[in-house]
Amino acid sequence: MRLARKMLLSDWYVLDGAEDVPRMVETLKRVPGIVTAEPDYILEVVAEPNDPYWDQQWGARIITDTSLSTTIVNPGAAWDYTTGSSLVRIAILDTGLDKTHPDIDASRVVAEWDFVNNDGDASDDNGHGTSVTGIALATGNNGTGIAGMHWANTKILVTKVCNASGGCSSVCQSVLHDEFSQLPGNRGLGLDDIPEGLFESPKRWRPVGKIPVL
Repeated sequence: MRLARKMLLSDWYVLDGAEDVPRMVETLKRVPGIVTAEPDYILEVVAEPNDPYWDQQWGARIITDTSLSTTIVNPGAAWDYTTGSSLVRIAILDTGLDKTHPDIDASRVVAEWDFVNNDGDASDDNGHGTSVTGIALATGNNGTGIAGMHWANTKILVTKVCNASGGCSSVCQSVLHDEFSQLPGNRGLGLDDIPEGLFESPKRWRPVGKIPVL
């Protein structure tokens, strides 16, 4: 073991060459005159996308719930492990989706249904659904727009339950629909009174590992 360097403007010294670092740390702690010793931990930069509006996504930054003393949102740490998976499918129940949006990868859409007009074209004629889908699933690290929490690979199921003016009378029908209740879902809707029907779908999802998000 040898002295590698002294840290600038401090009384810390960096040693090099120890084969058994934990044992050497404990040995140094017992040496008179040494206040403390610890390993020189290697820190790594967390994954961060190059999307131009990422630095403005305050809702996707590290958020700590002070009442619970816990971090509830920390996407950078999660992205070190995964930025999405083709094994995961997310249903967005809203005004539909603009599949031509430059920050949406339309190839990730596995199915769509328009419960407003009862057809297979869930195009967004309001804009809200596309915005909500982007928060969850916008393509990340592509130099465009924002970064979704699942920025790659995760599949999208588009469920149009709201009309062009934002009215969402068919939301209960969609969440109770057999096929569309098979997926984790987000309903980005503001409701003054929660319909009883909305409580039935989560009851069905829980036993099979589905995650409803209101």
